Amino acid sequence: MSRSSRSDLRIVDDQLWDAVHMEIEQRQRPQAKASRGRPNRKKHPLSELIHCSVCGSNYTISGTDYYRCADQKERGTCGNTVSVRREPLEHATVAVFRHSLFSPEHARAFAEEFALK
Repeated sequence: MSRSSRSDLRIVDDQLWDAVHMEIEQRQRPQAKASRGRPNRKKHPLSELIHCSVCGSNYTISGTDYYRCADQKERGTCGNTVSVRREPLEHATVAVFRHSLFSPEHARAFAEEFALK
């Protein structure tokens, strides 16, 4: 956008105009891919709870639908090439929680513990 040649019609000074347009240009540039360690990275519920039976490393999401050993995926230092589909694993885990943890006995124990505090 060009500046108006009529300075009497301006509502912002040149310095603010330049700063705003620099910001607009900056925001329009394609951003580099987010690094692995960024806090806004999407988390998957089991990523840090599943561990490789070969090396003990975390299982992490691979692609969009699989969990696999992080050491094998990222460094190639583990021989475990087993990948597990995300959805069935997460559904099975929730089913175990429902069956094992959400029982009347556990609810009573939770209520009693909560009442003590």
